[in-house]
Amino acid sequence: QKYGGSRAELGGRQMRSQPWSASSRRETIMRALATVMTTLGTASRPAASLPAEVLHAPALAVVVSGFLLGAEQYEHFAYLLDELNVPTVLYNDGSTLRHPKSLADGASGALQLAEQEAKRLGIARDTPLLLLGHSRGAKECVLAATTSTRPVAAMVLFDPVDATAFEADSTLPQLAALRVPTAILGSGADGGECAPPGANYAAFYDALASTRTPRLLAYLRRAGHMAYVSDPDNVLSPCEAGSDDAEAVHDVALAVTAAWCAACVPGLAQSAANALVADVPIGNGLASASWLLLAATVKEQADVMPALSRIRFRAAVEWETGDIAA
Repeated sequence: QKYGGSRAELGGRQMRSQPWSASSRRETIMRALATVMTTLGTASRPAASLPAEVLHAPALAVVVSGFLLGAEQYEHFAYLLDELNVPTVLYNDGSTLRHPKSLADGASGALQLAEQEAKRLGIARDTPLLLLGHSRGAKECVLAATTSTRPVAAMVLFDPVDATAFEADSTLPQLAALRVPTAILGSGADGGECAPPGANYAAFYDALASTRTPRLLAYLRRAGHMAYVSDPDNVLSPCEAGSDDAEAVHDVALAVTAAWCAACVPGLAQSAANALVADVPIGNGLASASWLLLAATVKEQADVMPALSRIRFRAAVEWETGDIAA
């Protein structure tokens, strides 16, 4: 089901051939980064905003960073999920340009960090997992879902990138086979520098459609590839920035995260309602009570689009859904 545009309109801007100038620009910037990024570390860590005892957590979440991006760039998602009583860890696989980690190692590391947090907080073994990933991190989420000993309730993927000239491995077959309900946010401002046609958000969405997996697409036609991180202005990147500011894109990303996770995790909507009733300080001041209210109203997948469609976002966003459970 489509909201606000056809698939041709949603994906047409992304389906042209990648221009030589974009490739040259990427290669030049990546070479400039090489010396710096081989020595700078970007450690993974727990979000650390929850107490050491979490009772009856509805889920456990991992946010996987994009390539060479620090885990702290995704703290806004951790604050939101923590307020929903979902313990959240932020993960960076430690890759450098000269020594990139394999996707398998990255996925394994994400799961290990999640289990360390689960042990610290005494979270039950059958508590489901939520996987959130940006760019290349989306591929690590897919592989983590295939090997997780916990049930994976949902994934949220922010402008995901599959096989590229720099990394030929594709995880689209695994994504299709998983049948994990997945929300995708796709950026339209990128001209192929960071999310090449055939390996961008549209390819991920089509892989989900091939096995009729419940799915949601939020297409942000003016958003850049790096608009999902906390501080994109301080990220040296070859990606087109886009005209929508990061705060406007964050609003959409946080809303989708709140609604989709609430729809896919039993008890999460109630956690949101409890936080609102208890007047909990929202995300230590960094998350919005409106997203808790949104999550509290979503009890099942069929509630997601009606809830999101009522919000007047500053960013231009077009919606598409498929095989949503009634």
